[in-house]
Amino acid sequence: MSGDSVCNRCGAPIVWLKTKSGKNIPVDPEDVRSGDVYDKGRHSCHFDTCGRQAPGGPVVKDRRHDYEKPEKAEEDEPDPGF
Repeated sequence: MSGDSVCNRCGAPIVWLKTKSGKNIPVDPEDVRSGDVYDKGRHSCHFDTCGRQAPGGPVVKDRRHDYEKPEKAEEDEPDPGF
């Protein structure tokens, strides 16, 4: 376990675990034991359970995690000029 903390959006307790690739990920503290490495099947990523999500999707400060780009408006095809 990398450390206990609280979510800066909802105030819920979170625990920072390391992924297999060595990156930090915030998880809900349930089912976390000392020395755990993040396991998607056993741990809940706090980004998925945060109580302060915006309508339509998660509020993500760091856009590298679970960020979906908004759909691009359809544009007319350019005139080929023939």
